[in-house]
Amino acid sequence: MDESRLIIRAQNGDKEAFQGLITAYYSYVSRFLLKLTGDDRISEDLTQDTFLRLIRGIEKYDVHGSASFSTYVMSIAKNLYIDYLRRNKLMVLSIDEENIQLEMHLEDDVLQQMQIQEVFKCWIPCLKNRLSPFV
Repeated sequence: MDESRLIIRAQNGDKEAFQGLITAYYSYVSRFLLKLTGDDRISEDLTQDTFLRLIRGIEKYDVHGSASFSTYVMSIAKNLYIDYLRRNKLMVLSIDEENIQLEMHLEDDVLQQMQIQEVFKCWIPCLKNRLSPFV
């Protein structure tokens, strides 16, 4: 199903649509947060918080806006991580642009991986239909 239709259904309260979005993004968010935290328990908590925040605020996402849904989801995760650091006073005394850029590169890597997987999902069935089996 088209992701934008799934998002619109979720915005209208469709629980199956929410489940589809969670299924699609859970492992990416979880891996992203695990790389940031280095702790399974903390990354799992932050991952769950990310999806709770997504569910509560799904209507804020503009399907026709300039930000992709994956960017929206990953920015929620990143912001929750920053909030976690602040709450637990784990924030380095001065966070400069380089540190934030490193986190953004990690987010870009995860998003790029998602895009590559989507391309493969689309192309593999197409290629299977075009290739004849070796006999």
